[in-house]
Parts: sequence; structure tokens; C-alpha cells
Amino acid sequence: MIPGRHGAHKGRAARRTSRPNPTLNGFVLGTRKKGRNATPAENFAGLTYSDPFYREPRVPAGAKPGTLLRAKKVDVLFTGFKPGNVSAWKIMYVTENTRRTANDISTGIILLPEDGRPNSTRPIGAFRLR
Repeated sequence: MIPGRHGAHKGRAARRTSRPNPTLNGFVLGTRKKGRNATPAENFAGLTYSDPFYREPRVPAGAKPGTLLRAKKVDVLFTGFKPGNVSAWKIMYVTENTRRTANDISTGIILLPEDGRPNSTRPIGAFRLR
């Protein structure tokens, strides 16, 4: 191993890569089996900015952070592939500005695996940029 690369340093062993999260393993394989490659039109549609969904409304008076303003069911498209067994929604919701002094609007995507498990017992994974 090259010193200074891949976590190996002189006098220390390289870190081992952790095992993948068992929550996704079988499901990810199933989405690949039941998915398909996206058409050129589907790939292009994801690059356009003409979706009226993103026209921001005024923040309703008295709306609290977390208030859902819009939701639209969408197809999942990941690097030109449409996985199977996944439902997805674009959402627009009320949030706070970076100084937490006023409400603002943000958008996101919700992905829900269709794996037969009850949603009440499903772990939630999230990523947020601020």
C-alpha cells in the first residue's frame, strides 16, 4: 500500500471498509432487477427547468417550519437508470432562513422503498444541506 493513501500511514494499519447497511442490501438488488434504463427523453426531462412545481408561492401567514406546501409524485432517475420498487415525491415545504429569523421555502425528494415492510417500522435516512 502506498504510504499516505487509502488511510494507511507509517506505523498504522489501513482502516477497513465498513460493511454496507443491511437495510438496503436486498432491496437495492431488487430495484436493479425490476428497473430499466431511462429513455433519452426521460434523461433530458430531468435537466430542464420548466417545471411549474418550483415556482415559489408566498409563505402562508402563520405557517410553521415543516408545513408541506406542495407534493408531486415523480419517477426516480439515477444516472440514467429507473429503479423498480421505489416511489418518489418532490416536496416543497416551509423552513427557516439560515439566521432562523424568518420562514423560507425549501424543496426536497422523498423516496419510499416498496418492499412490503410497514412504514411505521422503517428506519429513516436523511440528508440535508443548509
